Formats: sequence, structure tokens, C-alpha cells
Amino acid sequence: MRKAFTLVELLVVIAIIGVLVALLLPAIQAAREAARRSQCKNNLKNIGLSMLNYESSHREFPTGGASYGDRIECYAVNGKAWVGKKQGLSWAYQILPYLEQGALHDIGDTDLVQSTPVSLYNCPSRRGPTLHDSFWGPSYLMDYAGAQPATLGQSTAPAMYIATRDFENCRRVERAFWSPNGGGYSWGRDFGVFDGVIVRSPWKRDGVDPATCGPNPAPGAFLNGVPNPTRIAQITDGTSNTLMIGEKYVYQKDYDGHGNDPSDDRGWLDGWDPDTMRCTMAQPLSDAVWRKLCAPDNPSDQSDYFNQTYMFGSAHPAGFNCVFADGSVHSISYDVPIDVLNSLGTKGGEAGQYEVLDLTGLN
Repeated sequence: MRKAFTLVELLVVIAIIGVLVALLLPAIQAAREAARRSQCKNNLKNIGLSMLNYESSHREFPTGGASYGDRIECYAVNGKAWVGKKQGLSWAYQILPYLEQGALHDIGDTDLVQSTPVSLYNCPSRRGPTLHDSFWGPSYLMDYAGAQPATLGQSTAPAMYIATRDFENCRRVERAFWSPNGGGYSWGRDFGVFDGVIVRSPWKRDGVDPATCGPNPAPGAFLNGVPNPTRIAQITDGTSNTLMIGEKYVYQKDYDGHGNDPSDDRGWLDGWDPDTMRCTMAQPLSDAVWRKLCAPDNPSDQSDYFNQTYMFGSAHPAGFNCVFADGSVHSISYDVPIDVLNSLGTKGGEAGQYEVLDLTGLN
């Protein structure tokens, strides 16, 4: 007689193993997500410390840049990039020397720089370094963005062709982001209101050859009535109460950049644009939810109006991570009251009071 399992016994063992795997798999996935979320927080911690080291060296925080699609060559002299309020590239570019990426910062070649990954700029729950061949050329995409609030000093008059209340609110968020009191997209305007830690660059360069930005440096002038880069003393709400940088919303099916989202196409080098800046007056979202600011809840909708993505958000199930102006890292729930989130995005007292908007239909 040979000893062996019967078919029934074998099937019972397989079934038991299957049940155990089914019971353990959620716990394993939860542990992996916890590890990825911890790594994301660590990324933000390093970014926050780099921002503070920049401030310590220059006595002011970096700006959010001047405009989207711009080139390093427009803001450099003999290959050496400008530092300070005349720099038109993103805050993420400006802090590279404080992330041990000084060599990348000093290359001076836009095409080479934007096609080089910086691992700290991606959340592992969402994607690793991702190269996207956009209109601007091959660019590594970015998962974190600076905070721009909507405040009482900003003009909120909607465009006349926007009829519904929801679209009026979308217009307010849009104007609060781009050029408060001035309108326009490509460049800031005089008397723009920027009450976050990261403000828009006050320097507006003149038109030059967009391919070469010659002659170097590009000519330009400072705008009137706009804030200079933020100093610590100007954060009167307290650095521990002021949101500086957080995870940005990216629809999960667009992680590779092939969704052609104009808010996630240029990557970490981009100047003032939703690639690297987001608005605290828009409700944060999970990446699992498709949403443009005012378009219907339909991924096939390609409306020309409000096609930018201004929201914070993340791939995490409960909320998004962010770093405050004191370098501390926190998680904020997706259902945070919008007035609370917008208050966190402002840096100062009465000038930074939030404006309560009726966002019915957007949440």
C-alpha cells in the first residue's frame, strides 16, 4: 500500500490555502500602502527642509515661477541661472541645490534638465519617475504642488458668458490661481494678489525667441503692486498653521501622461502652472475620482472651459499629504471644509482671510 492524498483532501488543502491568502492579502496591501504613504511623507519632509534651507540662505522662500512652458535660458546669464524673484522657473527647480541636486540646477540646458528625474518629486503610491513626451519636449512629471489661496483682496467678477452659479465659482478659483485682479494666464499682471507662502514671480520677461530665449539674459521688468517672495516674518498666521506644498490630484488613468492633461504635462520644471501649483479654494480629491473643475463628471468631456486641474489630491485612500511652512508634514482629509483648507493656504492675518464660496455641485 502506497500512502498518498486523495483528490478530495488535496482540494480541501487548496481551498484552505486560498482562504488564508484571501484573508492575508488585504493586510499585506494595507502594509504596502502604509509603507508607500510613509515614503511620500518622507519626500515632503525633505522638500520642506529644502524650502527652509533656501529661505535660510536667501532670507525669502522661492517663488512659484512666472509662467508655464518657459525655459531656463530665459532666466540665466552666461548659463548661470538667476536666483530670487527674477527666476521664472518653478519652486521645485529653485530648491534643487538644497536637495543635493546642485549639478542638475546648474546645467542650464532646459531640454536636458526637464528630462532628468528627481525621485523625491514622485509619490510611490501613484507612480515612479515618469517621462512624458509633451508639447514642451520629454519631461519628468511631478506629484507635488505649492498652495495658492483665494483671498478677500482678489477680484472675483466672473466672465459675462458664464451663466450658472457653479461656473461663476469655477471662474473665481481660476482667477484666484492665475492672476488675481489682473486676468490673463501666460503672465502675471500688475496688482496681482498672492497670499500663499509661494507667490508668483514679480518679474515679467519681454517677448524673445521661445526656442532659445536669446538674447541672454532675456529683457523684462518687475510688475507693479505684486508681492515679493515671502519672508518668514510675513507668515503672520504662523508657520505651523500655513500649508506650503501638498500632493496634487491626478486622475489615476492619466498617470503616464497620455491623458494629455494640461495640468500634468510639463513636470517639475514648469513655472506658474497647475503642474507645480494648486489652489486651496478647490475641493481635494482622490485620484480614483475623475473630475475637472467645472466639466461634467464624464472622462470623455474635453470642454475648453476650466480644463485645468486646480485641486490637491492623491492616490491614498483617505486624504493627501502636505508640508507646512515650519517643515512639519500632515495628512488632510478629502472632505476637509473648503474654508478651512483655504485658510491653511493663506499666510497672513486679515490680508489672508478666506473668501467663502458656494461650491455646491463641485464636491
